[in-house]
Amino acid sequence: MQTNLIYIHKFSRCNLDSTLFSNISDFHENVPVSSIVGDITNINDVRSALNGVQAVIHTASLISVGPIPDVQALHNVNVKGETETCHL
Repeated sequence: MQTNLIYIHKFSRCNLDSTLFSNISDFHENVPVSSIVGDITNINDVRSALNGVQAVIHTASLISVGPIPDVQALHNVNVKGETETCHL
């Protein structure tokens, strides 16, 4: 498969262990992968992470595992974060 991929940005709330994404290089040989730390609910962080990119694979999500879900946090990440990302 031919690709025009130049680089990959990983955008996450914390600096994730690079081994979690080591399989990316199996599919896109010689494509650098960089980590960008930010918050999907912060429009400036998202805008900065999207600077210069041509495509986005959005996988950010928040789930509730406690007895009382934080409905506002769930909405901010799962709805607002995605909506704002798609409109930038």
